[in-house]
Amino acid sequence: MFTLLFTNKTMKRAPGKGPAGGSQHRPVPGGCVPLDSLPGGGGGTVRSIGGASTPLRQRLMELGITIGSEIRVVRKAPFGGPIEIAVRGYRLSLRMAEAEMVMIHAGK
Repeated sequence: MFTLLFTNKTMKRAPGKGPAGGSQHRPVPGGCVPLDSLPGGGGGTVRSIGGASTPLRQRLMELGITIGSEIRVVRKAPFGGPIEIAVRGYRLSLRMAEAEMVMIHAGK
């Protein structure tokens, strides 16, 4: 997301902030990107799920988002809203904060 600074009725992007909705790819070691940075129609294989033993990590795994599973981004809501994904034959909506915890090896 980006932060707007209002100065004399002009808008400019705050330094170091990317476009809204996480649309930029933020690669990490191993060639993985966060799920929230994939464009609509993009996908790949789950490589890791962030948060060591958090209830959210456990819930994502119960919903079928496990290491090695294939995920495809169906669509993204505007302005940082939820992201709809296809995983294991069904569709699931995640908040952007939840989606950024899932690291994907993009390729499909």
